Amino acid sequence: MPDFASSRILVPSTLRNLNIILDAIVDRPSAPCLGCVWGFAEFDPSSTAAEFDLPCGWRFYAQKLLNFAGIQLDYAEDGRDNAYDRVELGQSIIAAVDSYYLPYRPAWQRVHSARTLIVDRLAIDTGMADIIDVWMPEYAGPIELSDLDHARNSHVPENIEREPLYAGIPLRERWWTVALVVDPLIRNHSGVMSRLSGLVSDAMSANTLGRMAKFRHGAVEALSRPLAISGGARRAAALQLRAEIGLRAYLYAFFNFASAALDDQLFAAEVCLWSRQLDELSGVRDLLIKSVAFDRPEYAQLADRALRSAEGRERRLTQFVDERCPQQAPDSIRAGGESC
Repeated sequence: MPDFASSRILVPSTLRNLNIILDAIVDRPSAPCLGCVWGFAEFDPSSTAAEFDLPCGWRFYAQKLLNFAGIQLDYAEDGRDNAYDRVELGQSIIAAVDSYYLPYRPAWQRVHSARTLIVDRLAIDTGMADIIDVWMPEYAGPIELSDLDHARNSHVPENIEREPLYAGIPLRERWWTVALVVDPLIRNHSGVMSRLSGLVSDAMSANTLGRMAKFRHGAVEALSRPLAISGGARRAAALQLRAEIGLRAYLYAFFNFASAALDDQLFAAEVCLWSRQLDELSGVRDLLIKSVAFDRPEYAQLADRALRSAEGRERRLTQFVDERCPQQAPDSIRAGGESC
């Protein structure tokens, strides 16, 4: 996991589980390899998303991950491919599940709540699987396949009072896994500079600052309106911001890796200043989650102040990296090519 500045910074379970699987198949920390996206999605107050969704979409993220780090991300959003076949061949998978059907969870038979876990081994003949679930309280051990299958096929019925955020979207046996195409470790100065150049090019071409400002306007507007008519927009903002923070947490891991690899103390100092936005964004995320159930008049002003500060930090680092690294389109990684 990235060395986060604050324990309040939590990443979507899918990203954390990808990190765990990668750590098991490479010989050093893999978190910097997942820092392949620098941007911010357009805010849609009417959108619906699950805990494990990314605002940029999994297809976009998979392509960026391959180009950036030489890591192939495979996934299925409707269970049409049998993920268990991969596990039987020795490849761990990440599966979307509903905690309601997992006997070891405190939410068992009480609360429908979607997230992901790692399926590490299968024993079809005995009807058992070994899993790793890093959602607190953490669990690693056996589970009956019948329980796991129920959890993977749940409709996750929505109940705002019991689960305001992570319910309401059918799971449909979604799964993810990763494999190495080339060694995902930057080997030289030019490799680091190339990735930084590609990242800042992406950030500027996607108008990241403009999208962050639009998100702020949308979130503040939702928090300024009565909860009865803005609950959906508040939930959409909370889910998007949670995922954006997760992507930026791994971007932070890459920036730290890059500053050390380049032995650039000035860059390291700028990254440290920028990283404070993770706390600011996390505070707004927590506020938005609370606001889905509890309305407070001061929420809008608090969110506006924190998001404006985060935008300022974003502007400063974007300008710094752009001056240090001439923009270029990120080059694709091919088997046997230069690795990240």
